[in-house]
Amino acid sequence: MLVSLAGRSLKPVGRNGFWYPESSLQEAREIRLGSPLINETDIEEQARKAARCRARLHQLQFTHDMNGTTQQTIVQALRTRILSGELAPGERLVEAQLAGRLGISRTPLRYALSVLATEGLVERSGARGYVVRRFSVTDVLNAIDVRGVLEGLAARSVAERGVDAALVRALEDCLREGDAIFADGALDSEAQTRYAAMNGRFHALIVEAAHNLAVSAALGLNDKIPFVSPGTVVFDKSAQERQSTMLSYAHRQHHAIVGALVNGEGARVEALMKEHTHISKESLNLSVDRLPLIARAA
Repeated sequence: MLVSLAGRSLKPVGRNGFWYPESSLQEAREIRLGSPLINETDIEEQARKAARCRARLHQLQFTHDMNGTTQQTIVQALRTRILSGELAPGERLVEAQLAGRLGISRTPLRYALSVLATEGLVERSGARGYVVRRFSVTDVLNAIDVRGVLEGLAARSVAERGVDAALVRALEDCLREGDAIFADGALDSEAQTRYAAMNGRFHALIVEAAHNLAVSAALGLNDKIPFVSPGTVVFDKSAQERQSTMLSYAHRQHHAIVGALVNGEGARVEALMKEHTHISKESLNLSVDRLPLIARAA
């Protein structure tokens, strides 16, 4: 008699009546074919071992997948709290309190804190503690300069290798969206969100087209510093008119960048990408006093 469980056939073996997957029994028989001592007890033992190994491998794979998902969720949750200022600069992160606050155990929390320490968002304090890092204006502005250099390198390689039609279409979609945003006049909250998303997509398209893993990895780490990523645009109501003017100019630079890419002008597009980051720096300086993670004194 066979029993189907989750699509697998089970069969009783031996005097004890245990049930094992037919695949395990077949594996056991194949393992023992070369042995002069083949009997039902041996086959049963081999089947038991094969079934245990398969179950253990399945359990380990399941645990690995769940842990990976859970840990990344915790890392992102902590990162969001730090970037929003909910976990304040200089705040000591006490494991027991933070674990209770997040509703998690200490083990995944320690892993998450170690990841954020690698990213530079927290710093070690004592043997096992951490504090939220406070960034200076100089830290952020230097990181924006680094982004300009890396993106310039990526853009130059794309231009010199030649752009394909798909990339041109995607970049032109970004240009049209930006044109529409500024054609509507003042940037309201919805337009600000649209511009930030478009800007992030525009820069990502160029970096991805370079196919340079070293540049992508360096940018991935650099962009973890607050307000450095091109998808993070600081908007300040008290300086809204001036910021709108600066961002409109930045979008005109987008047009020039695409033109240089299409024309294969590597040196020019590299210079344009570096110059492009100055708008980010000027925009940041308008709002720095109201940003929770940045200290005015360098």
